[in-house]
Amino acid sequence: MTTTTILELGAPETAKGVTTRHLWVAGHEGRRVPGVVLTPEAATGPRPLIALGHGAGGSKDDEQMRQIARWFVRRESWGVAIIDGPVHGERAGDGDAGTVARQELGRRETYDAMAIDWQRTLDACAELPDVGIEAAAYLGFSMGTMLGIATVAAEPRFRCAVLAIGGVLDGASALGEVAKGIDRPVLMINQAEDEIFSRTSAFRLYDALSGPKRVFFYPGGHTGVPREAMERAREFLHAQLAGDEVAGDTPRGTW
Repeated sequence: MTTTTILELGAPETAKGVTTRHLWVAGHEGRRVPGVVLTPEAATGPRPLIALGHGAGGSKDDEQMRQIARWFVRRESWGVAIIDGPVHGERAGDGDAGTVARQELGRRETYDAMAIDWQRTLDACAELPDVGIEAAAYLGFSMGTMLGIATVAAEPRFRCAVLAIGGVLDGASALGEVAKGIDRPVLMINQAEDEIFSRTSAFRLYDALSGPKRVFFYPGGHTGVPREAMERAREFLHAQLAGDEVAGDTPRGTW
């Protein structure tokens, strides 16, 4: 299957109730964006979609990201899409990956381009018969949170977002300005002893968000997000994507 958005779609692989397919999408300025989509086995018809943004050093093929994706597919029967971040995974280039990633994250163009990549990925998923995008949410970790700020602000199809182990670092005031454009419900999950994103940087992001928001801190360092936090994220996303009719400006569901 190829379209103006989907450049290539791999064969489905199914294991333990989850079907996984690679796809390549025409992203920013037509660049080839590699990703994977996971759905319930034999799924048909539209369903909610989680856009999963990985952290620095990871990729769409990172086993931890895949585990999280499969967990959502099995627990909620949703679709999950993961794309490689800039200079990660299939998009990695020459040179030290950490140095190149820091350079990329220092450029505003990187954020705007990634937002377009995700918008095109949503378009692609809408064309897949087992996804269809009944509703969409963004879930990012660390670098995925930083890149997700511009992504969610630019794309109204994201009904809500979970921004985990991230924030607005010193000298990144422009990112805080972008966050003001997020007027939909956001759940922030942070680590109290995070050595990269301090509580101060987390609250910079929290204060900038203009919609309904909550922030929770858990003990531990940057990579220690506990299962309790992930359950809270799942419950939040379930409430927001359930589609219950609500009155006025009340957020969907309870959280």
